[in-house]
Amino acid sequence: MFAWYLRRRWLREEAGVEAELIQELLHRHYADWPDHPLPALGGRTPREACRTKSGRAEVRALIAEMEAMERRAARALEFDYSILRTELGIE
Repeated sequence: MFAWYLRRRWLREEAGVEAELIQELLHRHYADWPDHPLPALGGRTPREACRTKSGRAEVRALIAEMEAMERRAARALEFDYSILRTELGIE
């Protein structure tokens, strides 16, 4: 009985560690995202695209699409895309 409890506790702890690692990976990926050229933006970076009104609309749409894709994936962890909006000044 005690071994079962320890195994269950270990699994919960492992799941927590995995969740932390996934969140860290997402934050690292999206920390650089505003400065990477994207085919969806015609080779411009999101930061470059945000210099124009039409570019800001493109970036907003791209972030909204990324959010929707994440919701459809039904992952337990989601990235807070408001961080990108704030970074790019398109809240």
